[in-house]
Amino acid sequence: MNTKPVTQQLDDVLAYIATDDDSVINADYFDKKSQKYRTYYLSLRNKLEKDGYIFVEKINEYNITAYQTIEGKLFYEAGGYTSQKVRDDLLITQNAQALKKTQTNELRVVWGTWFAGLIGLLVLAWSVWLWFYPTLSAFKKACLK
Repeated sequence: MNTKPVTQQLDDVLAYIATDDDSVINADYFDKKSQKYRTYYLSLRNKLEKDGYIFVEKINEYNITAYQTIEGKLFYEAGGYTSQKVRDDLLITQNAQALKKTQTNELRVVWGTWFAGLIGLLVLAWSVWLWFYPTLSAFKKACLK
């Protein structure tokens, strides 16, 4: 089997089909040695067809006629599966960073809420204090009795 990553193999098939509008892909496009590899090739072709990047017109035991769809051409020009993997990895990294920032902000909101509550209780206690002792002289009178 090919030691290239699957994304690169899919890009290679797209590149092969992109070279001609009427691309005939033989079963020995990859390797004619084993049935296992032909099955693997069919799975690559099925993936491209399922994703809508190729259209298979004629299938028999040994070859097919495959056309690249408009979506396939645009996808191939944008860098194909390899480029998509890079974009997906970048998106995953950005999402992880955004999640971390969100969690940090949530923690700040919790601490801020507790701090605001404590300040509120202190203001309430101060208001009650002033209710009973509106001036310093009233406090001194109350303490001296």
